[in-house]
Amino acid sequence: MLAVELFDTGDRLLVAVASAMHEAARSTDLVARLGGDEFAVALPATSLSYALVAAHRFHRAIMDVRIPSETGVEVTGQASIGVAELDMSVHADADGVLAAADAAL
Repeated sequence: MLAVELFDTGDRLLVAVASAMHEAARSTDLVARLGGDEFAVALPATSLSYALVAAHRFHRAIMDVRIPSETGVEVTGQASIGVAELDMSVHADADGVLAAADAAL
C-alpha cells in the first residue's frame, strides 16, 4: 500500500508543480512537461537576461509548492533549472537548445 501512496503523492506533486509553473508564466510563455519530472518553458521574444529573471520566478514558484502526503509528511517542490538561448547558428533544432539547457543545470 505504501508504494501506491507514494505514487499518488508524486502524481499530485507533479500536478501542483505544473500548476505553479503555469501561474508563474506569462500568457506568451509555453510550459510543457517533457516526461517524468522534467519540464521545459519556452519564452518567446525574450532576452537571455530576462530568461534568467524568469527562471528565478519559476524556481520560487516551484519551491513554494507544498502538499501533504498520505503519511502526513509535507512534500515540497524541488527544482534545478538550466537556461539556454535558442540560436539557430548553434542549435539545429529544439533538441539542441534543450541539451544546452540541460548542460546549464
